[in-house]
Amino acid sequence: MEFIEFILASLTSAGVVKSLMLLLLEAEDLMTNEYVKEQMEHYMKYQKDVRDKDKAREFVSWAFNDNFSAQTLNRNISLYQFQLEVVRNNILDFYFKTIDKLSEEKNDINMACDVDSTLSDFVIQLMRIRMVVQPEIRISNGVHPVSKIKYLYVKSYWLSDNGKKVRKFTKLIGKTEDYKLGIKDPQALEDGLNLIQPVMYEHYKELYID
Repeated sequence: MEFIEFILASLTSAGVVKSLMLLLLEAEDLMTNEYVKEQMEHYMKYQKDVRDKDKAREFVSWAFNDNFSAQTLNRNISLYQFQLEVVRNNILDFYFKTIDKLSEEKNDINMACDVDSTLSDFVIQLMRIRMVVQPEIRISNGVHPVSKIKYLYVKSYWLSDNGKKVRKFTKLIGKTEDYKLGIKDPQALEDGLNLIQPVMYEHYKELYID
């Protein structure tokens, strides 16, 4: 499915429309504990039949607490944020469905372990799109084996299928001499982020969208 088709299909969900409205919030609003609490209470007030409401509140709070920095939220990341809101909406929709409803909608859910496995997959997906929105990057030095020219590289992490953080993506930034402070040069960090983030998103799309 093409990305634009995915967006149009997703817009039929009221939850996703609400999520789009969240993108209009200021970065400072998205960082507050009050925002997380407000979203958690919104979901919980409709969940009258939940047995352990404290655990449910904890999970919903985790789902909304992205822990993004103000610097990240002030960047042009609306495309990635949209995908995050889609995943967040899907995981909470799944989390609060009754067992009968899940069995009716998903023919691969027959036992409690199937629910656990599906929820675990959603958790991994949410954590991965968070890593796309705010990549954890490292700048390193490298030397071309033939020319001996020094270069800067950016490396970023990914979450494996078993939930372990692994170093996966690497991109060449440019010659070291072009960055006066080397691996600590702020421009190298910015350039590295701009190079690696689209690569991570393309990998995410291959797994979940394309």
